[in-house]
Amino acid sequence: MTISNVVKEGFLLFLLYFALLLIGVNSPFFALIWMLLPLPFAVHASRHGVKAGGALGLIAIVASSLVYVYVGLFAIPAVVLGVGIGHWVMSKKSPFFIWAYSALIYVAMSIATVLTLTFVFQMDVNALYEANMEQTLAMSQQTFQSLGDDFAQEQADVLRAGFEEMRQLMPTLVAGSCAMLGWLTTILTLSVLKTTSPEKPRAWEPFRNWQFPKGYAIFYIIVSLLTMFINDDSAFSVMLLNIFAVLLVLMAIQGFSFIFYFCRVKGYSKAIPIIVTIVSLLFSFITLFLIRFIGVFDLIFQLRSRLKSGK
Repeated sequence: MTISNVVKEGFLLFLLYFALLLIGVNSPFFALIWMLLPLPFAVHASRHGVKAGGALGLIAIVASSLVYVYVGLFAIPAVVLGVGIGHWVMSKKSPFFIWAYSALIYVAMSIATVLTLTFVFQMDVNALYEANMEQTLAMSQQTFQSLGDDFAQEQADVLRAGFEEMRQLMPTLVAGSCAMLGWLTTILTLSVLKTTSPEKPRAWEPFRNWQFPKGYAIFYIIVSLLTMFINDDSAFSVMLLNIFAVLLVLMAIQGFSFIFYFCRVKGYSKAIPIIVTIVSLLFSFITLFLIRFIGVFDLIFQLRSRLKSGK
């Protein structure tokens, strides 16, 4: 493809990006629109390389800054995300690698947002959280009173405790949200690149074949034991709580993956693991403990290898 054609294609993709940007800025669904912003850069980078994608991204950042300065700041991660995904598709990286890359970009954007609010705009994030908490408590009290019920101090204490626990788990909640956004962005972008990129993206590994390193299970056991003995408000305890929350999710995924694998090896109906998953999520308080237990056993005792060998 000649340079003039590359420029023409880049110009059309820039128009697409700018149209999405204007729609997003004037729409209540900015978060949804923002996930589409990396698409033009991913398409251009996957077709013409990182330099072409980066050049388009630089033009987009400058143009976005002319609309609003903060919009230009939001354009930076969209460019890095899109150009990176396009490059990794050209490099034949797996969808899991691209997912991890996307999630890390979202995490970095979240950290940069907090730092900007704190040091540039001199905003106290904790004070904002506490103000929102008190506002929610006041609204709850008004709701109870409008229904003719009393809002007891015990109920307020329960809500405050829930908000405080949520504050401690905020790093995990942010990381989980970034992982979900990264997954959605990866699925959306790879779906488009299947039809536009000369290098077709690799297919996702079937869920039944998902396996985490064995060390994750050992780490999960160690952290579980530590949480039984460390229960205070120290920074180490908060860090431990967040690590434990992440490991709980990972071991549950491992358990569900093994159930799908087991049913596949035994030749059971595909509906069985799906039903087990739905029931487990509906009655998570009881069943997820068993699912995590299965996930830990799968990793430590190599249950899949035993199934293959018929043991």
